[in-house]
Amino acid sequence: MMSGLDTVANNPTRNSKFQCESAKDYRHRLRNRAGEILGGEHRTSHCGRRRCSEVVSVHKTKTGACFRGIATCGSIWTCPECASKISNGRAEEVEELVRAHERQGDGMVFMNTLTMRHTNHDTCNELRQLLLWAWDQLIRSGHWKRVKERFGVRGYIRAFEITHGVNGWHPHLHILWFTDELTEEEQKELKFEIYDRWSDLMDKKEIEISFGALDFQRATNPQKAGQYISKWGSGAEIAKGAQKRSEKGRSIWQLIDDADNGSNSSAVLFAEYAKTFHRARHLTYSRGLRERYQLKDEASDEQLSMAEEMEAHEIEEGGEVFRFDPHSWIQVVRKRLTAQVLGAAMIGPDEVENLLIRHEIDLPEFKPEAYGPISGQLVRTPDYSGYVRTPKGTGSTKVLNQSHVRREMQCLKPKDKKEEAA
Repeated sequence: MMSGLDTVANNPTRNSKFQCESAKDYRHRLRNRAGEILGGEHRTSHCGRRRCSEVVSVHKTKTGACFRGIATCGSIWTCPECASKISNGRAEEVEELVRAHERQGDGMVFMNTLTMRHTNHDTCNELRQLLLWAWDQLIRSGHWKRVKERFGVRGYIRAFEITHGVNGWHPHLHILWFTDELTEEEQKELKFEIYDRWSDLMDKKEIEISFGALDFQRATNPQKAGQYISKWGSGAEIAKGAQKRSEKGRSIWQLIDDADNGSNSSAVLFAEYAKTFHRARHLTYSRGLRERYQLKDEASDEQLSMAEEMEAHEIEEGGEVFRFDPHSWIQVVRKRLTAQVLGAAMIGPDEVENLLIRHEIDLPEFKPEAYGPISGQLVRTPDYSGYVRTPKGTGSTKVLNQSHVRREMQCLKPKDKKEEAA
């Protein structure tokens, strides 16, 4: 069964071909197109496709199914599949922080959006640099230090987002402000202080902003705060790309979708955006904010993108559903059936076999003494710390350490002839 986020049926698209497309299918399709646009050297072009072990296995998890033995790019900017996983993980981290802040009894959290005017002549990189400059000037000024002391601002979380509309690229910052308890009058004063300082900075660049464009409101609960700051890449946000286009502009995922439907201009825009945000941080915590509440450091994007694979390690029996040899796996990739395989794995190994047969894909052949059982009980694997690494031949692609595959094979080999006879 698909979760609520994994169903976009009844949300008609411009193309009836994709009206019944699940969100998982949609994300995998966009990931394939993004990889094609960015080229074979980009890590997203290998994500979910390139093998990094002798076999590729599919496993059941608590929330669905996942692959083990394939490369994962861990990019929240260019990969919709990784972005969805990273966004969910970030939302949980933010919710944990908000709860810790509110447990003190005198803390409040405010949601704030900062943006600026722009035109079709502004490039993606120019607008990003300008917005980051203004933010740096805002929080490093002597004026802001006085504001922090006056309103008890303990820290912030900042997220960068961008869309593309009729007036070109539209960048904006989403911020969560962590403050002391404030009266309604103090909340209004804090909003005006932020607006005045932001407006002064824009005036220096001869850019006008309107007060109505400054969104500032209190987060009523941790879930709302988490969704607000980490919605970029969430399953629901990406699924909007399969619905009617927003009047405010197209998201990055909508640009990829349009490119997949034949829009060359959308492909060019996506390539420009990907170059601008290469290796950029999406979510930034103010220094010492998490330590203030004795919370551990946030996980890396790569770790969050592989959360399902790590969860598969914990399932000892019945977790592994199917294994693909190199020949059968490359056919699955070429026919773009990765999402369908995951859906079939939720039903069982027979359904995966039926899927391969329907699409005329050769069933995998294994030597039991080399690979062990195709499905059923999974041998316990060692616990690995620091499991993110860059193996040979994968360039900059971040993948799960797959050395446990060889150890698993060794465990399945009979130790001597007596054991083999038994």
